Amino acid sequence: TDRLNRPVHIFGTSPDAFHHVLRYIYGGEAPETNDILRMGEDLIVTAYRFGVNSLKMQVERTLVECCVVDVSNCIDFILFSDKHKC
Repeated sequence: TDRLNRPVHIFGTSPDAFHHVLRYIYGGEAPETNDILRMGEDLIVTAYRFGVNSLKMQVERTLVECCVVDVSNCIDFILFSDKHKC
């Protein structure tokens, strides 16, 4: 039917981040490190929004292990982490 072929609009996330969350949910495939470094905050927000805590924690861990946080951005990361329960 026509109703089944209509697109579903997901707001508040990028298509790439949503794609990675779906791949993780349905295929168990986590994003590669370079994808996490490129869109880590968006992945965290999307995983948190859809209740995929294991992916959220994996992205957090990768960002910490890759030393993404430094003096120039630590306040932003603290505020972001507090807002998204990181």
